[in-house]
This record gives sequence, structure tokens and C-alpha cells, in this order.
Amino acid sequence: MEVLFDGGVHVHYGFLALEPADWAVGSLGFMLESIGGQANGICGAGVPHAVRMQTGLHTGEVPVRVERHDERPGVADEWEDVVEVSVTLTADEYAVKAFDTSEPVGTIPAGDYRARWCAAGMDAGHELDTPAPGESAPDRYLLQLWPQDPASDEVLRQTSEQAASWHGVAAQTPAVDVAQLRAAGWSESDDGTGFVPPDSESSWQVIPDEWPDEEPDDVDMVAAADLSWTLTEVLTDDDPAPEHAMWGDRPPNDRLREWAQGCVELTFYDRDLLDELTGLSPRVLRALAVRATRTLAERAGGADLPVVVDALDVVARGGTLPPVWHDWDTAHAIFPAQEGADDEVALGVELFDSMRSGDDAPPHIPLSVDIAAVEAIRRAADPHDGRAAAHAVSALIGASEDPDLAMAEIRTTIATLRATGD
Repeated sequence: MEVLFDGGVHVHYGFLALEPADWAVGSLGFMLESIGGQANGICGAGVPHAVRMQTGLHTGEVPVRVERHDERPGVADEWEDVVEVSVTLTADEYAVKAFDTSEPVGTIPAGDYRARWCAAGMDAGHELDTPAPGESAPDRYLLQLWPQDPASDEVLRQTSEQAASWHGVAAQTPAVDVAQLRAAGWSESDDGTGFVPPDSESSWQVIPDEWPDEEPDDVDMVAAADLSWTLTEVLTDDDPAPEHAMWGDRPPNDRLREWAQGCVELTFYDRDLLDELTGLSPRVLRALAVRATRTLAERAGGADLPVVVDALDVVARGGTLPPVWHDWDTAHAIFPAQEGADDEVALGVELFDSMRSGDDAPPHIPLSVDIAAVEAIRRAADPHDGRAAAHAVSALIGASEDPDLAMAEIRTTIATLRATGD
């Protein structure tokens, strides 16, 4: 047995990866596809020539040991969660990497390997989230490698709730394929032995920075998901009368004018409700954003998934979501697919065109709840309490079968939140 690494690794967003040393740091960590189609969700080998490992701790240094064996070792009783995957290693130099950290492990001969990920204290690490200065992580990990022909991944031991939840994420995540890798910017290696990831995360950030000058012939899910954002840009950029275009005959109050860019879409559902939001305290607005977003996550069937729980924590305080939420395709894959999504893309573009042209909008057809949940999470994380609430409420109404009933329930929720004290 050879110890390749034994020490602390600083994680951020709760992931590690064993990957070629020359890959850009963080290349694999945000790709949930690496666990897609597997029985386990805490060690993924779906992306060729590397493995992605999950930790309980969100941010901080965790103890990690990497061993290479000549044959399959036994499993020690000390490990609470144990899984195995198969991986083909093609590069000589490997490293253990995290969000912005790379720890070299030296030379690993090329070939087919079995990789075993052993974890202890995942639930405690998740509960702690981030250690205070001088505080140690309660979770620790062991990665063992040995030569073995490829075989299906396997859960050998499952004790923690965190591991169980991540196994559920894997079951709901599509397996990666070569076409997906190419679309995300990966390319074949110079020696023809495998694939090389993009040099930076910009290549897998598929959300456009700017809406194209001309509408595309083929509308994709990103266009539909960012519909309200696009609408805001069209109405506010170089419009000769932007305020009237956005608010109609009722000028906004000073607070709403401050929020303008983030909440214009709510005017198409209930302008009175939007005005009511401007009279709420920051505490109530943030609580409303959380309540609406969590409701959508529950309806989408993913509220208990660790990646969603972490995102809801960000929504509760306002801030930057983990990068897995920046990529629309990856974020959308977190929730179980809903029927009718393709029809809603066409409807969304039709609705956008009617709003832009001034024509009457088509009858309300609810947005697929998984799409609405992703949009609510992505936009309600806005540090601005008002915009966060407006985003979440708009998404909740848009996904409702009966918008009037949804708006009535939202007003009831507001009254309840206010009753607890502004």
C-alpha cells in the first residue's frame, strides 16, 4: 500500500475531486453529471478519468487520505458511509482539488481502477457548515484506489442523512455523455486518450451575458428561463419612455423605482401586490422570498436535497449561490423533470413577444414547477430584499394553476409574517 496524500484540504461548496494535475482547478467539482445515473451520489466517476467526491462540510479544511493498493483492501468499521466507483486514469500526475485548492498526489500509473470513498461525520460536517477560527472539521475522508476491471458503482455502507440525500440526487441526475461534454467546452486530449476540460468556468456558464440582437431560430430552455430578465432589459435599455413602458399609467413610488429592474414582471400579474410589497419591512420581504422559494422547491420534489437546502440558506440571507446554480442545465437537472416543459418554452416566447408588442397576453398556462423553482432560487438569492421577494413571488404565481388564488395566498402569508412583527 502506498499513501499518496494525507493531510488537510480546504473545501468550498463541499466538494473534492481527484483529477489530472494539469486540469484547471474546479473543473469537475461543479459538474453534478459526474454522479448522474449512479447508485451513489457522494463519489462520481461519470466524467472520464477523474472522480468527484462530496464532503459534509461546506467550507473549511477537512482531513483527507489517499491510498493506492495492489488489490482490494478491507473496509474498516470506523467509516460510516462507503461507496465504490470505477475509473480509468490516463494521466501520470494527479491531484486532489477543491474549489480553489490543488494538492498534488504524485504519479498514478494509467489503467482501470476501483475507487472507494469512505466518509465519517458527514452529517456533523454539514450541520457545522463552516468551522470558526481554530475549530476543526468533524468529518474526515479516505480515498482508496486499486487496479480492477470496470464495474457498476456500489453503495457498501450508508449511515448519514447527507449520503442518503446525495444518493437521491444521483438517481435524479442524468448520466453525462460525450456530446454533453463537448457542448460544455470539453475537447479530446492531444494524445487521443480522453477528454480535457475547458480552461475556465466561463465555458460551462451557458447563461448569456447579453440577449442577442436578433432572436434565435431555435429557442432553448435558457431563453425561456431568463424570460423575465430579458423583458426587463428590453424595457429599460434605450427605451425613449422607459418608466411608462414598465409601469403604464401608474408611476412607481420612490421605493419601487429603486427596485425597478428586478421586479417589472410582477406588474403583469398584480401591480397592486407589487405596490404592497414596497410597504413591507426588509425582514418580512426576505421571509416572503424564502417562503415562496421553498414552496416551489417542495412542489418540484427537491426541497430536502442537500444542494437545495444549501441554496435556500443563501436565499435566506441574500448572497452568492454555489456555481452549480449558475449553469442552467446543471441547476435544472437537480429537480425531477416535469411534463410539458417544451410547450412552456414556446409559450414563454409568445408571452414575451406579446408584452413587447403591446398585444393582449395569451391565457395563463402555468410554468413547469421545476423551472419556476430553479428561477426562484437563482433570483431570490439577490441581496436586495425587495427584488428577492418580487422574484420569488413572480415565480410562484407563474407556476400556479390559478394565479388569482396564488396571489390571495401570498397576501395571507404577508399578513401572517407581519403579525409576527416588522
